[in-house]
Amino acid sequence: TEWCERSLRELFEQGDEERRRYLLPLSPMCDRDNINKNDSQIGYIKFIVRPTFVLLSDMIPNVVTEILPVLERNLRYWENRKKVELGL
Repeated sequence: TEWCERSLRELFEQGDEERRRYLLPLSPMCDRDNINKNDSQIGYIKFIVRPTFVLLSDMIPNVVTEILPVLERNLRYWENRKKVELGL
């Protein structure tokens, strides 16, 4: 979660700057007042990270065995955190 916190901090700083400049709506994931950390990480993994590494695996076959399993564990981690948050 350390890297999640670092990434979100940077995105929130961008959102704060956009808000100061009246650049609305704020960029995705940059609004510290309207973001759910678990949902943001689930979406980021599903729609940005996983597709990128699946394409990369066509060129670097080891991605399938070394990176995608770790990515799937990370996705399950955030999905489980969301379930706990929702009381499921």
